[in-house]
Amino acid sequence: MLILIDPQKGFEKPGTETGIKKLAELLKYADTKTDFKVLVCCFENKPESKFETYLDWKGFQNEDDKKLITGLHSFLSKYPEFWHSTYSIFTKELCDYLKKQNVSDIYFAGFLTDVVVLKASLDVFDLGFNVKVIADCCATYHGANHNQYAIDTLRHAIGKTNVITLSDFKNTFYKI
Repeated sequence: MLILIDPQKGFEKPGTETGIKKLAELLKYADTKTDFKVLVCCFENKPESKFETYLDWKGFQNEDDKKLITGLHSFLSKYPEFWHSTYSIFTKELCDYLKKQNVSDIYFAGFLTDVVVLKASLDVFDLGFNVKVIADCCATYHGANHNQYAIDTLRHAIGKTNVITLSDFKNTFYKI
């Protein structure tokens, strides 16, 4: 199962361009595979959330931030969407869906590498799933150093061989 984390307009900022291009490449590839299961997790910052009350951040409370990235919308709109309003993407609905689909392997791509992708990867590792992160299909607008630190942390926390590139993914997981 490929889980795309927060591919939304509000995360489309300087520093995420390469990740967006790689996500588009990944999704084009996914389109050629009939057995390829994909879902999309999207973020919503609810009024009075800790993001607003602790961090004074009101991003993703407007509809424009919450929309899917325009260049990816045609690919993403056909996949199931699961909404989360915390750092964790693992809502009851998502957990129930993964269980119903009998998922054991999860691949992550998306935004923000240093926050939500990192959190989700550690969560699924702890939950017993086999997890891989497609590193070049992840990005953050917090800066290249933050992105690299997150990737390095993931290599340490979930294992070097579980942090892969899009090329690795194409060559080993879904051979034609």
